[in-house]
Amino acid sequence: MSLKKELRLLPVIVFGVFACCGIYSFSGSGLPAHIRTVAVPIFGNQTAEIGIRENLTDAVTEALVTDGRLRVLGRESADSIIEGTVVDYKEQAYTYDRSENVQEYIVRIYVDVSYQDVSNRRVLWEEKRMEGWGTYDVSIDPPEDIETGRERAIAKLAQDIVNKTLAGW
Repeated sequence: MSLKKELRLLPVIVFGVFACCGIYSFSGSGLPAHIRTVAVPIFGNQTAEIGIRENLTDAVTEALVTDGRLRVLGRESADSIIEGTVVDYKEQAYTYDRSENVQEYIVRIYVDVSYQDVSNRRVLWEEKRMEGWGTYDVSIDPPEDIETGRERAIAKLAQDIVNKTLAGW
């Protein structure tokens, strides 16, 4: 094929590549264009764990502020709302040494969570029993405690909620 023919095909190839990619957003967000703000009312709590709903709400809010793509406002002013309820909390042995002594425990937190478009009165996504987990190691000196595992589980859950909200998956 001659160079002249190849150069004539270049615009067709470039157009084809961009046309195929046209359904994807280069903004890194799967959000509708009119959504620029979000409210995160305090999560509900159906467990006996004190303070977990406040810690999770704070972690989700902090992750959104850190990301910066959505501005966090009060419920009455926001374009969208993330709502959730902590529905289950578990702590279990996770790893053992050769003598079958527990080395690590795992904390699992489950939430029912949804993300809603306020102006269109539409649920953009929801997930039942979304899980966040974190481990803590009791075999090290000084040993980690359950609070460490709980903080890690909350941080993971908050990041997963924010990622799902912003990516739209």
